[in-house]
Amino acid sequence: MLKKYFDSILVFLCSFFIFNFILDYVSSDIELHINNLIRIKSLDSTYPSNFLLYFLINIFSVFSNDRSTIEFATIFILTLSVLAKYLISKKIISELTDRYIYILSLGMILFFAIPDPFSIFILKKMYLGKIVPNIWHNPTTILVLPFALLLFWKQLYVLKEKENINLILLHLLVFINVIIKPSFLFVYIPVTFFFLLSLIRIRGFRWFCINTTPLLTGSLLLVIQYYLIYFMQTGISQKEISGIMISKPFELFLHSVPAYYLPFSFLFSFLFPIISIIFFRDILSYQPFIYSLSLLLFGILISTFIIESGPRMTHGNFLWQNIICSYLFILSTILFLLKKIKDNTDLFNLKIKILIAVFFLHVFSGVLYLIKIGITLDYA
Repeated sequence: MLKKYFDSILVFLCSFFIFNFILDYVSSDIELHINNLIRIKSLDSTYPSNFLLYFLINIFSVFSNDRSTIEFATIFILTLSVLAKYLISKKIISELTDRYIYILSLGMILFFAIPDPFSIFILKKMYLGKIVPNIWHNPTTILVLPFALLLFWKQLYVLKEKENINLILLHLLVFINVIIKPSFLFVYIPVTFFFLLSLIRIRGFRWFCINTTPLLTGSLLLVIQYYLIYFMQTGISQKEISGIMISKPFELFLHSVPAYYLPFSFLFSFLFPIISIIFFRDILSYQPFIYSLSLLLFGILISTFIIESGPRMTHGNFLWQNIICSYLFILSTILFLLKKIKDNTDLFNLKIKILIAVFFLHVFSGVLYLIKIGITLDYA
């Protein structure tokens, strides 16, 4: 029994230790959210429109006002989120193969942008300025990722018409995404709309109308949330009003890295899928890859030109979707390569060996990032 669940236990224990260490020694959004909840409990603030994280912490802490109990509940929820992300990823990978599942799934939760001498020794950063699929410091992004992953996976079934998908499930996943962190819906709604629209001649207008209802639900919820955040200031600690505006290109990125470094930043963030495209051009006709790539590109487009005004300008709230989309993009690349290997008996050719090496370089970078946090006590 222990052997069967050894990988899940390992993920749980390691994640619990990491979050506990970050909360104790690193200034991060985890501590910030705990402080927000304590202010809410003392009636000094109100619940934000994306309230689910706070609600879950209350449930797991049995509505306690004791800070140590709240901290334990927060760490436990985040640990469960990482475990859920791992188990869902393993389930998706297992649909293509029963080999390499554990290595690839464990690798996915450590996958990170490859560091380079300039970013380490000059910028002294491994995370800021790059687009990474995994973070350990922002609780709402960590909590929403498994639900965004599920939404992506189930939406793919609709696009492939592999089986009938319960639309109620899609509506529920959209709703959960919004009340945790709406970032993924910024890209999911418009990109999925155009993917559904591209199939209207094949599937019919009625099919199109039915399957766009989750997008309509998400759009309505985003409008409500926009009103609550930017007009009602619900759950906002800043007294000054923030808004949304068009920024100079890459303004948020340029707070962390110089403009001339941006191409290298993206290269080291996505070296694995870039090489996969170079080696296997038919990846560009693999639907999960194209769907995830479209989500990622639209997410980068949003973060390039949209920024908040006012006191929340530097909070980077239009960057978070890139982390989620990056995870989906890397996972889709792995799925394509597994399908390629499955269809090709020449498993250990040079191209595959190079891609394996690059994949593990990204995974090792994730380990280095955790070591870097431990040494510098800084997640940047």
